[in-house]
Amino acid sequence: MEDYTRFLCIATEAELQFVKNILNIEPNDISLLFFHSDNISYLNNKIISEILKLTKDKMDKPLKIQEQKEEYMITHMRYIYFDNIRNNMSTKEEVEHLNKRFLESIIPHVYSELVSYLKYLDEIELYEDNKKPLMDIPVSTKRRNELKPLSKFFDI
Repeated sequence: MEDYTRFLCIATEAELQFVKNILNIEPNDISLLFFHSDNISYLNNKIISEILKLTKDKMDKPLKIQEQKEEYMITHMRYIYFDNIRNNMSTKEEVEHLNKRFLESIIPHVYSELVSYLKYLDEIELYEDNKKPLMDIPVSTKRRNELKPLSKFFDI
């Protein structure tokens, strides 16, 4: 990631508008750098590498995941930005702090989702191999007799 001292001066109009639309506030150096496409790619690659390490350590088999959807990442980054912005450090330190908080919050979630998905695949495999029986088709409990309107009971 490139180190910008005054990112606000060199940001394109599209980048300014993008950050303004996400945050509903005027962009600053920190927000422009944190929501920059290079930083999003960096965070995505970091998630992939951390999940690779986690699965290797916990499951004894390294699993590489695909990149996370940018929309979901931006939504989570927005939450992290508003929850953890301090504005008392340099721009670079602040972005590194936000990146760290983002990764600390999202990696356990992604890992948990991966484990759930793997369990789901194991379950499906059991059904396909007929090792686990499928449920019977549900039987309708609807009565054929229709209910009479309340007006008939009260002579209305």
